[in-house]
Amino acid sequence: MEKPTSYDPKSTELPNSIHRDLWNQFVDMRNSIKKPLTENAVKLILKKLESYGVLANQSLENSIIGSYQSVYQPKPETHSNHFPNSNTPEEPGYFAQMFANHQESNIIDVTPDDQNLPMAGGFYRE
Repeated sequence: MEKPTSYDPKSTELPNSIHRDLWNQFVDMRNSIKKPLTENAVKLILKKLESYGVLANQSLENSIIGSYQSVYQPKPETHSNHFPNSNTPEEPGYFAQMFANHQESNIIDVTPDDQNLPMAGGFYRE
């Protein structure tokens, strides 16, 4: 069985926003996982990458690092780990607020005196 004329995805024309070096690394990665790109797959992947705008190269990097067969839109990076969609500074939690500035102990001992403790069986000592 003869192989049809082989297609070289590295020779395809790329949009200006996509770095050639990253594209070649992606093609190499696909070949290394035994999933070579077809001409149709290249067209579809490039269309997806173009739709990602400035995140296209980040998408390629993520796919190379993770050995992904396809490309996915990266999540925009945020500066806050806890509140990614918030522009307000993070507030300390309830307990942090309660105890942050207290130097002295606010603990109240509510243990009853020895003489009033019930003994085994529920009886009190006299």
